[in-house]
Amino acid sequence: MDTKPNRLSLGILMLGIVLVVVALSCSPNPSTDLYWQLRTGREILQRHAAPHVDTYSWTRHGSPWIAHEWLACVVFWLVYKAGHGFAGLLVFKAILLAITVAIFHFSITRSSGYKLVPAYLLTLCASYPLSIGFQARPQIFTYLFVTITAFAVLSLRNAGDTRKRLWGLVPLYILWANLHSGVYLGVFLLFVWSVGDLIDGYFGRNTVSREEVKKQGVTLLCITAACFLGTLINPYGVLEIANLLQTVLNQNAMNAVSEWTSPTLHGAGGINFAVIAGFCVIGMIYARNRARTADFIIVAVLLHFALYSLRNIPVFALVGVMTAAPYLFSWMTDLLPVSTDSDSQSISHRSILGSNPRMAIVFIGASGFLCISIMSTSVNLMTNLDWLARSTEPVLQRVSETNVQISSNPVQAVASLNSGLVPDSWKMYNGYGSGGFLIWALPGHPVSIDGRADVYFGEALDDYLTLNQWPYNWKQIVAKQNPDFVLTAPNQRQARLYMSSADWALVYVDTPDLDNPFWTMGGYNAMIFVRRSDVSKAKLAVMRQRCPAVLSKDFLTVYKWYPAVR
Repeated sequence: MDTKPNRLSLGILMLGIVLVVVALSCSPNPSTDLYWQLRTGREILQRHAAPHVDTYSWTRHGSPWIAHEWLACVVFWLVYKAGHGFAGLLVFKAILLAITVAIFHFSITRSSGYKLVPAYLLTLCASYPLSIGFQARPQIFTYLFVTITAFAVLSLRNAGDTRKRLWGLVPLYILWANLHSGVYLGVFLLFVWSVGDLIDGYFGRNTVSREEVKKQGVTLLCITAACFLGTLINPYGVLEIANLLQTVLNQNAMNAVSEWTSPTLHGAGGINFAVIAGFCVIGMIYARNRARTADFIIVAVLLHFALYSLRNIPVFALVGVMTAAPYLFSWMTDLLPVSTDSDSQSISHRSILGSNPRMAIVFIGASGFLCISIMSTSVNLMTNLDWLARSTEPVLQRVSETNVQISSNPVQAVASLNSGLVPDSWKMYNGYGSGGFLIWALPGHPVSIDGRADVYFGEALDDYLTLNQWPYNWKQIVAKQNPDFVLTAPNQRQARLYMSSADWALVYVDTPDLDNPFWTMGGYNAMIFVRRSDVSKAKLAVMRQRCPAVLSKDFLTVYKWYPAVR
């Protein structure tokens, strides 16, 4: 069978994949951490140093902070500054993700023996669980570099002298260590590949290739050690590793932060992930060739990580699928029917699996899935309340700002606070999800908590999570921090505590209908409560006068029995 690919077909399918990724990149995604990362990048360039202590909160001010993604913050700020705000970040993110998936697709295509259509379909299937991570966050650098690592090892470890090229990973890991702590996942994968090859070299069944596999294992182990040492070249040294371990071992953070929770199989994304995972596992078990030890371990471990946490699904969709692909295609080939050439008595598989499929199939496949991706992205944008309300703005600005879901943050409340609704000296208590935006948009008021969970490990994070459970002693917990005002939203659990307390006064609300929850991709209905005291008593009426919604007849009629409204 001819394994030389049709370059035109390969190019069309590759272009289709890239355009699908770009389309999916435009779908709205919450970017809670992006805002504090932009401010951090700007301040790093101003101070010419990475941060070592927290200066954004009043609850943990001066405490140690390991900003392991400090270089990514700088890159994001430079792109934001040079690329007309969030539009530049959207383009940058789309390009980076397109490169990542293009490398992934080429690896899948080559491991399939250049069976273009099945490789294209597998890449598309993997793109949808991968799109969970299509956000402007430092993780996108990890997706790119972990894909490069897997591609390099899987394609070069069997190439004899060309294994020397793997040493090029060392400078890559030095750069990666300053962009995101996901670099240690790369080190772990390299270690597993090297140990797996050593196991096969010493205990493998094929005595002919055992010495070669043993050499591969030794080379990879040396490269792994060099890459690990390279990761220590960062502003924090070994403290970055300690910070990573502290984060992943903190059960409160793992259980509270949504991206660390386990995935469900109730939606289309979960079902898609389950189908891909099932095919990969079955393919490795029933493939014609016995799976190498390292490959089997890596697929099993990455699958466990993905089932443990949502944020690990994209890594499995990239490295897990790349590793399992040769075995998956081997198994699928055995299942498919074959045709026999009566003249040569040779067996050739049907053309749809070959390297030269019919151009009609290529065009239909590439354009069909591209249309589906564009349509789904368009629906996501059009159903976003923020998109509909800003019809007079340029399309690129609307797409980019809707992409980061600015409207899911307390934009109007921040404008009111920046105009002097409360004194700058008052301490603010806020929600975990809105903290990053407040660091960026409300620099005059330090936050009480934000998405940098590791900064708040201990009492600050534990008390916040306890308040979400509506404890009977909630007033004592709040009194420990003694904030002057609270910025929250009706759909946040703690808002009901303040509404029901005579110790707090509601002075601001974006819209008066508190019982009508916003859509997931809709706006943020901010509420501001002020603690009643001798100092604030004289200011309450003035504050409320600045918010017509909280004094409207409809609002007072429905919610007047709440102590905080009186």
